[in-house]
Amino acid sequence: MRNQFYILISHFLVFLFLGINLPILSAQLLPRQPKMVDYTDLFTIKTEEDDGPIQFDPTREMDDLLRFAQARVDPMKRNLKTDQFINRYFPYSETRLMKNGDIYYLKFYYEKYLNTLTECLDIARNQPLEFITSRRDFFKHSTMETRKEKRIYWRKFDKKRNELIAHFFEFRQYIIPAISTEISMILQEEHLPALTYSMNQMENLDQSPLEVMIYSNRELGLPERKDSRIAGLSIISKCDNVFTSGSPAVRNAYPGLRGSNKGLTVHLRLFEDGVTLSHELGHLYYLYHKWEEYVEYIQRKGKNYEPGGHGPDDPSGLAARMTEEGKMPF
Repeated sequence: MRNQFYILISHFLVFLFLGINLPILSAQLLPRQPKMVDYTDLFTIKTEEDDGPIQFDPTREMDDLLRFAQARVDPMKRNLKTDQFINRYFPYSETRLMKNGDIYYLKFYYEKYLNTLTECLDIARNQPLEFITSRRDFFKHSTMETRKEKRIYWRKFDKKRNELIAHFFEFRQYIIPAISTEISMILQEEHLPALTYSMNQMENLDQSPLEVMIYSNRELGLPERKDSRIAGLSIISKCDNVFTSGSPAVRNAYPGLRGSNKGLTVHLRLFEDGVTLSHELGHLYYLYHKWEEYVEYIQRKGKNYEPGGHGPDDPSGLAARMTEEGKMPF
């Protein structure tokens, strides 16, 4: 057994007062630092397309992007490695119900940045304007005839450049989480492919596909446990007769955690491994199939219910431990 301590928090009072939803949040507390994953092998992932499996080379396709995310770069010079990553990994994410939530944010903010970059370059095209251009240099080298023309033009460029900087850093902050999430998902599928397959087959209670969004977080903690070091956290709630991770009860209790109105959510620390993700998916897998049984279990335990969900007879905790060990709960 790995030296790990797990907790499951159930907001049972919310269920009693509202009568319509019981959010269950599972968090994994570990006395270790996040493990940097060795992903130098070539991963092959099968798809249903006619052209055969897609081969992903994380060393080639992710390392360059990581270096870009950590380097000082010019926002006016587009990085095509980001295009390559998004164009290869985003379409694959669209084929799964278990999705890399961070790559959706990366794509959104990247497109927002590119639109601003195009506008900025259009302004700068006919004048000696680069990202580092100062007002003094512009006024000195500009070919415009009057100072008024220069002033109007400079204000327009400087405003768009500041907008570009803001959008650039919005986009860049999602590069590392998007890569981290993709690596964790690849390693999880290697660890327990049967669980990956099962999570990608689930339907919500209204017969719509039940998505599971995976996110990596630079900081991950529980509001009521300020000193906790959390490796993984999963959210599931039943509200308005569908499974969700975006119910009012969840949003009120955990306003800082991203969720999905008609899907489930897993949050990880940066560069967590496939075992950690399997653990969190194990909770969700059990609760999806045995929701009513688990509600009855909490009611039976009453005050003896052990916050954390890993009491000696807790079935959700048992399911999570089994998926850690590479076994399906049932």
